[in-house]
Amino acid sequence: MAEKNGIKIFIVIFLLFCLTFFLRFQHIFWGLDLNKEIHYYEDEGHTVLRVFYIEKGFNPHYFINPTFYYYSIFLSSKIAEKFHYIDYKMQDKSLLIVKLLKISRSLSGIFGIFSVFFLFMAVKNLYKEKMAIISSLIFSVIYPAVYFSHIALVDSSALFWNTAGFYVLTLDLKSIRKFLILSSFVIGMAISSKYTNFLLLIPFAVKITTEKYYKNLKWHSWILAFFILLAGFLLFTPYAVLDIKHFLFGNASGFGGIFGERGLFGYNRFSPGVFTPFLLTIKSIGLSGFVLFLWGLIIFFIRHNKSDKIVLSYIISFYVIMISNSSPYIRHYLPVLPYIAILISAIFIYPYRTKKLRFVQYLLPLFLIYHIFFSSALNKFLGKEDARDVCVKWVLTNIQEGKSFGYGKISLSKPGLYFFKRYKALDLFYSKRKLLNNLPDYIVLTDEDMLYNQMWYLMHLKRQYRNYEKKLHLDIIDVHRQFFQSLYKNYTLYKVFKTRVPFNLKFPQEIILEIHPSVYLFRRVDGDGA
Repeated sequence: MAEKNGIKIFIVIFLLFCLTFFLRFQHIFWGLDLNKEIHYYEDEGHTVLRVFYIEKGFNPHYFINPTFYYYSIFLSSKIAEKFHYIDYKMQDKSLLIVKLLKISRSLSGIFGIFSVFFLFMAVKNLYKEKMAIISSLIFSVIYPAVYFSHIALVDSSALFWNTAGFYVLTLDLKSIRKFLILSSFVIGMAISSKYTNFLLLIPFAVKITTEKYYKNLKWHSWILAFFILLAGFLLFTPYAVLDIKHFLFGNASGFGGIFGERGLFGYNRFSPGVFTPFLLTIKSIGLSGFVLFLWGLIIFFIRHNKSDKIVLSYIISFYVIMISNSSPYIRHYLPVLPYIAILISAIFIYPYRTKKLRFVQYLLPLFLIYHIFFSSALNKFLGKEDARDVCVKWVLTNIQEGKSFGYGKISLSKPGLYFFKRYKALDLFYSKRKLLNNLPDYIVLTDEDMLYNQMWYLMHLKRQYRNYEKKLHLDIIDVHRQFFQSLYKNYTLYKVFKTRVPFNLKFPQEIILEIHPSVYLFRRVDGDGA
């Protein structure tokens, strides 16, 4: 009987990881077809740039994120170079970028799979195998965990090391010293992937103080733990010491360091907000998932056993940080999702003797089916033809040669107008002043171009941005204001191109803007038409 149960559990776990693999690698190379315009998440270009810096001199010259992730990609590319897949000396730089992005995204997919694996192992250590399966399954299918496995950003690596660190904290090692050394070193590595992983120190402290370890630890053990953690961090972010000035203060303009308006705290300076983190959580797991999360939270507070304290300590500390500095970006809420999955799984594990509450067991398959469907549809959306490519085809077919075009920041390489030999192209992102004196026949802007311009147009209301622009000796705000005034005065909206969302699902606008933004073609009012 036990053997049959073991086989069933093995089959379930096997199917779980097959599903995890499918969701994380379905359309993972979206936008990287060299036969078309290359499309990618804008910050992926920044990731590739860091790898180029490392290839030239090992120093990424950027410390807003620690450097373990960038070294991971570089090491992976060097392995690929041994198999003649990539060559940093190749003349075709577009091909080089595409191959680096494919390597980086594959690494993100692998990180995503192993994040699920380490969550499974951690929950198995803390609770039971059944709860490990359910929590891993929930985490495996919710769309932020799936979506960011398709993007070459530091967040996928950070999530992997977060779950790896959490797994280490659940180990019950007989030697106190071994536990201290291992956990400190892995947490240091996790922080070297992303600074926010310092929150692992909270469950680490709870583990130490609630178990037998604390009583037997001497003061020198804590000093040892600190230096081991520091070693884990510096091993993979070595230029925090080797280039300490740049690490702390960035380059000459203050970009890329820890401090300053263009450093870590400058770019991650958000207003406090009680509701924003919870609204972003609802966006991440849906309203039904959020209700289940609150339900699980109540269960954990009522039971409050040792394992529950470890999980709760991370969740509480995470939301305290996010409330004090409320980020509007979904990817910043990735670290808490594995812990939320644990809370939700508890609802379906512990039986309810009251018949009225037994309906709960039927909610799990409904929850999973919806999220599998939603995540798979989002993957399908990634693989669709981009509206920017559709725009290019339409322009080439319908607008005669010799016409002049203005294009925005996101349109620079993506609608392809920059490369058109048959049209006169004007980069409006860098040359908005030219628009005021020499109006092109057409202007092409995407959703993100419009949002970007409106953002700068309104920034004159905020003192911190006024000071920032004054410091750079740029009157960007005034230029953007004039640009918008000229656009609405001299142009009319001529054509709109959109990428159809599967089943008309409501994907977060943040994702649509970065992946498949709509394209707006404006025609000059006094122009002679196409």
